[in-house]
Amino acid sequence: AKELFEPTLQELAEYKEPNLEAGGGLQQGTYVPKASVWENEFDPVHVSQRAIYRRDMQSAMDRYTEYLRNHKGYSKKTTPWPPFKIEDSIHPAYKGIYRLLNCKTMHAFLFIVLHKALNRDKNLPEAILFHSVHLLNMCLHFAPKTFPNRVPGLTLQGHDGQLDKWYGTCDIKANACDIISEVIVPTPVAEEEMLSSVSLTDDMDTSSLEAMFQLQPSTISTSGGPVTSAQMGQIPSLAMVSLPSVTAGKGSPKSSYARGTQSSAAKAHVKRYESRGMATIQYKTKRITVKESLVSILIKLHTKMGGCASYKPRVQSPP
Repeated sequence: AKELFEPTLQELAEYKEPNLEAGGGLQQGTYVPKASVWENEFDPVHVSQRAIYRRDMQSAMDRYTEYLRNHKGYSKKTTPWPPFKIEDSIHPAYKGIYRLLNCKTMHAFLFIVLHKALNRDKNLPEAILFHSVHLLNMCLHFAPKTFPNRVPGLTLQGHDGQLDKWYGTCDIKANACDIISEVIVPTPVAEEEMLSSVSLTDDMDTSSLEAMFQLQPSTISTSGGPVTSAQMGQIPSLAMVSLPSVTAGKGSPKSSYARGTQSSAAKAHVKRYESRGMATIQYKTKRITVKESLVSILIKLHTKMGGCASYKPRVQSPP
């Protein structure tokens, strides 16, 4: 192995002579990769898998940026995107993972990420963006060779949290042309809005008791109905509600006290029992207009990041 080290080092790297630093010190000579290695062999994914610390990956990207400045005329102050590569020869251990590229959920996820980047989401790191573009490129590279037998450019509707139902096929060539018109998002109803829709009565009758225990009439009359919170032993304490005494006579102190507390108990029973988990969360749907496709989002992203229009429609001359 020792006799192969020097020839391999001479083939892949070139020696950089020692330089004098500004303070008078001597900088040690080092070997740097050749231009052909940066152009053909540098794979950021391979480097990130072998790097132990994040600074190792950042150091590799810094050296790649320095190569672009010295040999390719790169003059921007920002760090360029990593030069991702796509290998056709897939190791058998990774073939199962590559099936995710032809997945409707993956395509919908990439749509969401790119749409957030287009709408100037400051919480979205740039690393998420260029990895998403790389995944989209891989989806296109490993897509089925045949085009789906349907009309492209359909107008679809997406539901939040159901990414597997956004698109009708697993082919990125067709899904990239489909237009997502709107996304339906379920939002929880505010507590004040729920309480305002509840009509309170002054009499603690049977209907208010059913609402308090959340028992449907079918559940009270039959024993084969659904199991409720009250049947599971979560019945509130009787000390919370003052009910009329059965044994007390008409006009007795007990009955007058019960009549006096019925109104206050009826007004508070919604709030008290809701805090004990007796009420269920209600949702209302919110429709977010999108009217974008993956193709249109990519064109707008390229225009936004490049600072100039990247697509000019062809003008057909009149016959």
